[in-house]
Amino acid sequence: TSIERFAKRAYRRPLGAPERDRLRGFWQANLDSGTTDEAVALTVAGVLQAPPFHFRVGPGNASTDGKSLRMTDWELATRLSYFLWDTMPDEALFAAAESGQLATTEDLERQARRMLDDPKARSAIVHFHHQWLDTDQVLLIAPARRAFGGLFGISARLKDAADDDLEWPAIMGPVRHSMKFETELFVEQTVFDGAGTFTALMTDNHGYMSDATAPIYGEGARRVAGGPIVTKPIELVVASIGRVQELTLYPAEFPRSERAGVLTLPSVLALGAYAVQPGPILRGKRVLERLACMHLGTPIQGAEAALPPDTLTAENTNRQRTASATSPPTCKSCHSLINPPGFAFEHYDAVGKWRAQDNGQTVDASGSLALGGSEQLEFADGVDLARQLANSDRVRDCYVRQWTRYALGTELDAAAPPGLESLQAGFREDDSIKELLISIASSDLFRARTGVGGRGDNR
Repeated sequence: TSIERFAKRAYRRPLGAPERDRLRGFWQANLDSGTTDEAVALTVAGVLQAPPFHFRVGPGNASTDGKSLRMTDWELATRLSYFLWDTMPDEALFAAAESGQLATTEDLERQARRMLDDPKARSAIVHFHHQWLDTDQVLLIAPARRAFGGLFGISARLKDAADDDLEWPAIMGPVRHSMKFETELFVEQTVFDGAGTFTALMTDNHGYMSDATAPIYGEGARRVAGGPIVTKPIELVVASIGRVQELTLYPAEFPRSERAGVLTLPSVLALGAYAVQPGPILRGKRVLERLACMHLGTPIQGAEAALPPDTLTAENTNRQRTASATSPPTCKSCHSLINPPGFAFEHYDAVGKWRAQDNGQTVDASGSLALGGSEQLEFADGVDLARQLANSDRVRDCYVRQWTRYALGTELDAAAPPGLESLQAGFREDDSIKELLISIASSDLFRARTGVGGRGDNR
């Protein structure tokens, strides 16, 4: 009985009669061949290796049109919990599934609102945005000491090339972690404690910083008095020795002319950079693919080798060098799209610090971006572009598409599946992120598994 209760939780649904018989037989065989403790361990191990534990699969209920399978209440409970909590259902959601209280739009909406009020929703929504912008990879950035040592108060170069560099790793460890936590706190505060809108996500000039990242934000950043201070433990390895220390982050307000939402977070900017110089192509590609859902394809062979060298002794500005490297006719078809949104963020160096000049020349971050249809954006800089992207129909539609495929646990065809367009239309009018998630959770699209025998997923 205990094993069956465990399996029901592991599979997130009741066991069918054949499964229950097979599990009982497996338990009895283990018990007959060893001790009770060994039988428990082996049977639990078997449950944890079974496909229903690792994958969200289920038979569903056949629909009247024969083209889709309507999900059972148990499957809906699981889909809902991994969508909004990134973990298995709680007892209330299991109880709703068992009593048939996930059958209607109103049932799902009620559960979604309850779940978004639970603290588990905060980390799950942050997790989505990390995946959307790839910002959990910021712990891997490697800015060069020769370029940024002075910014953080140490000499740009070692006295002796044979010396081990212990200073730079000790500085960059907290900087990387702070960038990651700043991203998480900005998303959480914006969605749950702030305006809660896509506009705020793209334009708000409030956030968090630490003593580690204060040099990046510069003198224009201002601590917000009375705001919640957050302390996080971080793990560092310096000189092959691991240690744990605390990192304190405090709320801050940044100049409106320098910071606007997620695209000007140091984590996003540093990921779009090399060791020394910013990467306009990396930054432009992120805007087009992740915010505008444009598919750019694979670069031509040798494209990376043609990029300007990542050096401090380069001539001209980073924009001029990149424009020259991508000027051949074989490059123009793609880079006429990629370069403009990348150049928009030339006011930010490779660690995300705002700059007025590049290589002694005034930064030019202006440009135009064609998003398809009638959307043609003319911008002065990255802040201006971020504010226009916040109001773009294409960008809002893309954000809805990204959330919907995350909720369903599968890719979406280029052609919008039934129901997606109505979700997008609603978000164009009301860009509340919570209301978008509730709309997705209570939609027919969420309740159906497209294609008979459709795929499960392993999120």
